[in-house]
Amino acid sequence: MHPRVEIREDVMFGQDKPDRSGRSENLSPGGICIISDSCLPQGSSIVIDISVKHTVTDGRETWENITVYGKVVWLDSPPGTYHKMGVEFSRRNEKLHRIYELKKSDL
Repeated sequence: MHPRVEIREDVMFGQDKPDRSGRSENLSPGGICIISDSCLPQGSSIVIDISVKHTVTDGRETWENITVYGKVVWLDSPPGTYHKMGVEFSRRNEKLHRIYELKKSDL
């Protein structure tokens, strides 16, 4: 099991296309936790577009969209709050893995 790192980025997600919005909470090499006001059923296939902010050397911020695919493996939906979804990636994404390694080194 890998430690999770905090990553708070805007995400779009859905079964066939990313048509729902949310926010990432944490990331590991094998998956991501998403917070949203809607969720997909446990066991669903999911496609996620993650908008990742980068700061370039001159201090400007740029955004990069990273698309990942996976499966919803757990849900947490307390009454009156946002839903949390745990997603297991179906394959490794090198860009996200680099972000994970950078965030992990900050711990």
